[in-house]
Amino acid sequence: MTIKTTLYITNERLKKLDRAAVNSGMKRSLIISALLRHLAGKDRPEHAAFSPVCYQGRLEEHRWTRAHVSLRCDEYEFSLDLRKVLKMSVSFIVAFAIDHYLEELLSLMKGDIDNYRYRDYVIMNTFVDNVMCWIIYWGLPQKLPMPPPPCN
Repeated sequence: MTIKTTLYITNERLKKLDRAAVNSGMKRSLIISALLRHLAGKDRPEHAAFSPVCYQGRLEEHRWTRAHVSLRCDEYEFSLDLRKVLKMSVSFIVAFAIDHYLEELLSLMKGDIDNYRYRDYVIMNTFVDNVMCWIIYWGLPQKLPMPPPPCN
């Protein structure tokens, strides 16, 4: 199942993405998914708690476009997690990834995008001393920690 969404992106970045898609023979959505995964693995993002979400800078309206993308459910959730952790809009995260990592990712992929797509997304919910805790795994560890026993 896929989730359809849109990104607000500059025309120049969209052209870079579309060129990468044509040259690699892959869909734009696959490249975006791989870029997000690559970005998260590169930067080891730190949570920017208690700060507002940052958006892309303003440009003239004619320099922007809405790009339609289809992401798998886990990829979509991963992008929302990145938004929460990085405190940047998903469109801004994609723009940053295009500017900083697109060329590197394309040279690493060499036609094998599966190693750079997101897999094994796990969310666990538990309570610790009557406090609800959510644990988000961006990957599957060898051994999942045992959640504490439920509160009475």
